[in-house]
Amino acid sequence: MSRANKKPTQSLPVSISETDIFYKAVRHWWKSKQSSPAKKTTKKQGGTRDANLHGKTMDGFANTLRDFLIGLGVKPGHVFLGGHLTNAPSILPSYFRPSKNWDLLVLGNSRFHPAPGDDGQTTLYAAVEFKSQDKSIGNNQNNRLEESIGNAHDF
Repeated sequence: MSRANKKPTQSLPVSISETDIFYKAVRHWWKSKQSSPAKKTTKKQGGTRDANLHGKTMDGFANTLRDFLIGLGVKPGHVFLGGHLTNAPSILPSYFRPSKNWDLLVLGNSRFHPAPGDDGQTTLYAAVEFKSQDKSIGNNQNNRLEESIGNAHDF
């Protein structure tokens, strides 16, 4: 039996097609790169780097993952998005620097931003950093790999 014909042994508690879950997020990524305010000005960094520096290209993925987690039963008050997306920042202490602002945190019983009904010990369930690549794959891939390893080691 081919892999495509096999039925999954467990279904997700939310109804999302695996081909549709990130459709809007990918569209947002391309749209944010095309409509970047940095592109309308002189390119200070050269290439397309300025179009990525506004920090909004991965917002669609952060919002999609947040909605997915809430659909799985995670309390909305336990999901924290990066600083420009919310008033409750997703900051954790760090080893090599005082703190790190993550793109998405799932944190139960936060001391600083408790959700209704929280009581008990603070529990970190997830810390997510979104990275993307477009052009100049060789150099870009090396930079993303170094950032990922650095974040994991710092964590």
